[in-house]
Amino acid sequence: MALLIPIITGVLILDGELSRFDGLLLGSMFFAWLVAVIVEALKQRRFAEKVLGEHRGWQTVLLCAIGLAFLVAAGKLIVMGAKGIAIALGIDEFIIAATIVAVGTSTPELATTIIAKLRGHDEISLGTILGSNIFNGSWITAVMSVIHPIPVAGHHGVAIALVFGLMAVVFTYPPRTGFITRKRGILLLVLYAAYLATILQGQAA
Repeated sequence: MALLIPIITGVLILDGELSRFDGLLLGSMFFAWLVAVIVEALKQRRFAEKVLGEHRGWQTVLLCAIGLAFLVAAGKLIVMGAKGIAIALGIDEFIIAATIVAVGTSTPELATTIIAKLRGHDEISLGTILGSNIFNGSWITAVMSVIHPIPVAGHHGVAIALVFGLMAVVFTYPPRTGFITRKRGILLLVLYAAYLATILQGQAA
């Protein structure tokens, strides 16, 4: 799914716009993936209950509600700040969003994956990253385009982001050994550096 989203999005923007129909298509993909995940989760539910034991549901709901409230407030501040930076520096808003805003909004995911890794929950780390990519690439993009079609004609930054996004997922795919090694991690960091250099060079040009 994570591999398909950049490819399908790239095809959908060939006409220069992400239309409402395109958004509905991406949204349908997201719900198909979500149903598949739920079905798989239900199959593993009994095993998970035996391993994890009892949990306090009200605490989970409360923490989620508090976290969501902070996320909504932070999202508004980030958008306002990003627009101000773009205007002050005369930089395209997409570039600011693809760099500063992307890093800022991904910081919680980075914290989650690091904590999960330190505690030995590698699957949570990778699941957080891939799940976030799927959610953002399909559902968030779908919601935006349904609210208002997104014009992308002549914007090379979108194509660059999709290509590098696809490459990142390809490089993340584990080999036969089942391990993503440090060499692969270094390669991904180099890929991200190349992505930043490419979009910033495009802005300068």
